[in-house]
Amino acid sequence: SFDIEAYEIEAIGQLTEQGEYWADWGIVFELEKERGHDAREFAGGQLAEKESGRWSGTANVFAIQEWGSDVRDELETRLGLQARYRFSPAFEPAIELYSGEDTRGIGPVALGLVRLGGKRQLRWEAGAIFGVDSQSPETTLRFLLEFEF
Repeated sequence: SFDIEAYEIEAIGQLTEQGEYWADWGIVFELEKERGHDAREFAGGQLAEKESGRWSGTANVFAIQEWGSDVRDELETRLGLQARYRFSPAFEPAIELYSGEDTRGIGPVALGLVRLGGKRQLRWEAGAIFGVDSQSPETTLRFLLEFEF
């Protein structure tokens, strides 16, 4: 069955112009609320992307604060890395690595962007992340479909 477990709002900001420095820098803030539980999470992160030819490498480093009566108040960190080959705008194969409190995983991902005219575009991502230790989920399937207008 399909069920909504949490809600999240996210704000992303670009700190440097593309190509201005050795890497492109940004920041992200996320606020999440679990549905049916008194559990909240605020995350702030630094984003970095480096391009070299048709390859792109991305690193995301987060500090996360959790609070609420249904969760232990704590400060966590999370790291996400991606190496992507820009085959075409509509199809870019990649490999991703995640490391956080409950997850250590790596796996293949595919993503792309389809322009629909004007400012409208469809962004998609699909991947499988495989746990590399006994505390991580064995397999996590990841899907994203985003319509911008």
